[in-house]
Amino acid sequence: MDKKDLLNAYEFEVGIGPLITLSFSKITGLSNSGEIGAIGEGGNNDAMYMYLKPRREPDTTVFERGWMTGTVSTVMSYLFTGLIVNNVTIIVKRNGKKQKTLTIDKGIISKIEFSDLDAKESKILIKSMEIKHNGVKEQKGSTWI
Repeated sequence: MDKKDLLNAYEFEVGIGPLITLSFSKITGLSNSGEIGAIGEGGNNDAMYMYLKPRREPDTTVFERGWMTGTVSTVMSYLFTGLIVNNVTIIVKRNGKKQKTLTIDKGIISKIEFSDLDAKESKILIKSMEIKHNGVKEQKGSTWI
């Protein structure tokens, strides 16, 4: 594997539904997890039969960005706790060209959080949005080129 084949983790954009495209500085919790059950076979429990149990808990992904004014801030204000978000698309890019696409089919915004305000520090204010969802999926046909 050549180093040029690896993607950087800093060039991406997020689409929420068909109309909203936003940039975030950080996304954590990109996962699709499941619970595995196991059954011992017969009287000799050397071999286990494993199976995927029905999903009981949603996966959680957190999107973070600098808190700002202007048009982007207005768009972000329409995203609130309890809002159902379908068709969330995360496009990973290299040199501005789409390389990989991850999708979240169904989700709900479970938390909106703002960083602490402190007059003694000169930090950028961060706004984060947590989405509970049914798993992140890699779009088929999406290549790593």
